[in-house]
Amino acid sequence: MTDRLFRFWYYTVSHSMALLRSVGKGGEDNIDIFFAAVSYIEIPTDMDGITIEDPTEDDKEYISRKLGDYRGDITVLVQGGKRFYIVAEVRRIKRNKLDFFELPFDIPSDMSGKFSTRHE
Repeated sequence: MTDRLFRFWYYTVSHSMALLRSVGKGGEDNIDIFFAAVSYIEIPTDMDGITIEDPTEDDKEYISRKLGDYRGDITVLVQGGKRFYIVAEVRRIKRNKLDFFELPFDIPSDMSGKFSTRHE
């Protein structure tokens, strides 16, 4: 995917949303990887030079051993030959010019669990 540094930027338990962000430098766009309905996260806080791959049968078996039955899709993040996992029902990748602390999604104020993303 990229040689940029991605950080585990944000997570909210109440809405099971997570964000990995690569902050743009020198006029570059941010790259955000947004997840919703997250059921499992196994990643380091900083990842440099990641790629996203489809899960192999070994990945699916590994997640099944960890979780049993699970809902959502497995996202496999590969860095330096190591495989890391996020299981979520939604994954979106967006480029943007959001401010450092601005999130690319709104947290529902009514706690309904419904969310919307900005800049779609």
